[in-house]
Amino acid sequence: MPGRAEPLGVHGEAVADDSPKAAVAAAAAATAAAASAAEAAADAISAKLGSAEHPVHDPEGYDVSATLVVANLPQSASSFDVGAFFSWYAPVVHVERLPTSVTGTDANFLVTFVDSASASHVLQAGVGFYEGELARPIRLRPSRTGGEKSSWFW
Repeated sequence: MPGRAEPLGVHGEAVADDSPKAAVAAAAAATAAAASAAEAAADAISAKLGSAEHPVHDPEGYDVSATLVVANLPQSASSFDVGAFFSWYAPVVHVERLPTSVTGTDANFLVTFVDSASASHVLQAGVGFYEGELARPIRLRPSRTGGEKSSWFW
């Protein structure tokens, strides 16, 4: 506020503002910083999947163009949990947990949908947050670049 003096101590030093507004602002800043760090961690995990150190294989017997790599789910997430979560967006045919964990606290999956158009629909939906027991930001990307899109659902 213009004209408002900052609180000063006995020796003229600045004194912390202990008002409820300051506490709320500090908590909001801490929450934003934690969210930003979680987003950066999800990006880093997604970027490392598919490297020589953390390989991603094609799901055997399933349509690669209908498959998404889902990164940064909690370790406690099961294939059933992941399939149920993504079935809200499109019909899920197969879920496979990848054998690699980038940080030791993440679980990563291949999720195969009924067709490539369904996988594209999920990508376009902008699913970026897992709402399960340990909510956290997630990253989705195609398993491989697929060919022409076909669909019986969209």
